Amino acid sequence: MREKLRRMSVIVYLLKIKPHTYNQLHSRLNYIMMSEYSRSTIEKDVSMLREEFDCPIEVSFNKKGIVILEEYDFMNSITEWVQIYE
Repeated sequence: MREKLRRMSVIVYLLKIKPHTYNQLHSRLNYIMMSEYSRSTIEKDVSMLREEFDCPIEVSFNKKGIVILEEYDFMNSITEWVQIYE
């Protein structure tokens, strides 16, 4: 789970900088994490961010990629997510 949270943190970081396609996320995430993840793993992470962590991620065709629509605090969302299961 720790590695999954790290991947999701990198995804949020990258999407805060600018919109990315799944291919761009795939290559940059693999580079940053110094590991090889499949594209489907990244898609699952994005889906979990959207569903479990209430991240305002959307696929934007006019911005040509995946984008976070508004200000988002991943650390705060993790804290809330953990408190739900306490």
